[in-house]
Amino acid sequence: MNSRPVIFVSSVSKELHRSRALVGTTLYTEGYDPQTEDIESMAGGDLLGILRGWVDNSDAVLQLVGHCYGAPAPDVGNPFAPCSFTQYEAHYARQQGKRVYYILTEDAYPTDGCGCEPKGLHELQALYRQTIKGYGDLYYSTRDLDDTELLVRRLQDELGKLRAKTEKGNQSLQLKMNVVIGILLSIVLYLAWDHHNQELNKRAQKDLPQTLESMIKGGSEQKLNADYAAALRVVASKNGIHADAFRVFLERDAAKTLKDDDTSLKDKVRALQEAGQFVQARDFALEQARRLESERQKSTKEEAELWTEAAKTELAFGHYDKALEYATQGVNQTDRKADFSTWSASRYQQGRALRYLGEDKEAQKVFEELIPLEQTAFGLDHLAVIRSRRILALTLFDQGYYDLAEQQGSALVADCQRVLGPEHPETLASQNNLAVVFSARAEYGKAEQELRKVLKVMERVLGPEHPDTLKSRTGVANALHAQEKYADAEKENLAVLKARERLLGAEHPDTLMSRSNLAEALRVGKKTAEAEREHRAVLAIRERVLSAEHPDILASRNNLAVVLDDLGNHADAEREHRAVLAIRERIRTAEHPDVAQSCYNLGLCLEAQKQLPEALGFVQRAEQIWTKVLGPDHPDTKRSKADRERIEEAMKVK
Repeated sequence: MNSRPVIFVSSVSKELHRSRALVGTTLYTEGYDPQTEDIESMAGGDLLGILRGWVDNSDAVLQLVGHCYGAPAPDVGNPFAPCSFTQYEAHYARQQGKRVYYILTEDAYPTDGCGCEPKGLHELQALYRQTIKGYGDLYYSTRDLDDTELLVRRLQDELGKLRAKTEKGNQSLQLKMNVVIGILLSIVLYLAWDHHNQELNKRAQKDLPQTLESMIKGGSEQKLNADYAAALRVVASKNGIHADAFRVFLERDAAKTLKDDDTSLKDKVRALQEAGQFVQARDFALEQARRLESERQKSTKEEAELWTEAAKTELAFGHYDKALEYATQGVNQTDRKADFSTWSASRYQQGRALRYLGEDKEAQKVFEELIPLEQTAFGLDHLAVIRSRRILALTLFDQGYYDLAEQQGSALVADCQRVLGPEHPETLASQNNLAVVFSARAEYGKAEQELRKVLKVMERVLGPEHPDTLKSRTGVANALHAQEKYADAEKENLAVLKARERLLGAEHPDTLMSRSNLAEALRVGKKTAEAEREHRAVLAIRERVLSAEHPDILASRNNLAVVLDDLGNHADAEREHRAVLAIRERIRTAEHPDVAQSCYNLGLCLEAQKQLPEALGFVQRAEQIWTKVLGPDHPDTKRSKADRERIEEAMKVK
């Protein structure tokens, strides 16, 4: 048997980890056995049961109470809900008649960080602190770590009573009264909180589909789960709820939906998708589609819908071949004339899959066929038509058809503003895409102007840290960089990078894009060694999660090769330039601007090595492509012309 009284030390780990360790050390030197287990490190199981076991095996609880709520405890089997795991420890201890010593930190108390908790959780923690203060003399306040240590030592007389085992009898009546008061307060709080939280969850659920569509990029199951978690954080933050609690709500809603016989199979699949259960959503869709196929029902509508939903999920996984296969099944299962709506949805996913597979011309054909049919069936202003037009404009841009992309994009923006209004996500996305076209055509001032208009609306409607808002802010930074406003561009990129690291994680594609932009700023600022380290780090992460021929991989390799040139390491740079060019020639058209960029970079690299005839050939090829695609007045065209003339003069001298 332990001869030392056991004191369970409770706190929110991420906020007060150092303080809890200090309290544990102090208690041990005073003759007690401190227990400081961390519930956040436990994976699965009955976490509340584990907490109860820890408290039951303790003689008393000492709780450090900060301003951070911590992880929400589940409602099921929790008479104190709503509460955090940390709050549950104290509530349960009081219910069992254990003595609880509360030490409340003051506002200026040094912490280990609290993270970005929603306002609603902070308010619940503030209410908990007020409840403790209502207990009378059962709490203490501390302003710093030294004060905390002194308080624990001053509790010696109080804690010493545990050895005599008299504390429980002397204070049982008061404790019972406090427990009753605490439970009553918890019930009142729960009823008010539960109703309010349910409404917030329902409101957030309406925002979720659009956010998922904008944030989920595909690539792998791991990446999909990371994208989904980031989308939940964004929606939860916007609606003032906790992301983990919101996910539980969505999972419960999906389970309920699956059991509802009146809900369509398509809606059941979508409920699973919204709950982040993408594997289950795909498998359920495929299972039901094959079941319907085997039953040979007269109507193929529901079967086609399921194939289409399976295709959407495979697109999210980055399984583009499978997505194309399932979308094609949906197209083939539908009579276009009898059920055009279902057919067009399948055809739309088919076109998206082709674009992701790099089959740009085939994707272009799909949308050029689909759009007039959708316009006839749905009307010119239907949302399905607008979405198809947006993907067509992107497909044209991907192929380097900037004139056509601008024509399509300008018309689409005007129609979106007229039909959907200036604040609709499709309007904002179309404006953003048009600005990207302006940038590609070196109309940087025009691009910045367009993006700032978009950014102003997005910050008001979506919030300053919504992924689409950050995307527009990145566009502004790129436009500033292109106009040689490097300090302003670096400031914007750094702000976006910090937001994306916090919301999306360090390895999200958008975060890596921001990091790559910063690396380019370092290169332009002559911090070449730092730029090389950053570009290599970004490339290493991208190579781990993307295919070898993904455009982001090629962009990273190109950027790294340019830095190597700046460092004078021309041999290694040449190898990279040649490798990137070979891949781009294979996956792009011969006159794509990316091909021209690789030719130009390789030409300059060869010039630096005095290989002038071959250098001239590559620079000439870049000039010819840019002249045809971008026009003679584009900065890239003018620059390549000047470089070609310089090389020709050097060859004459020789």
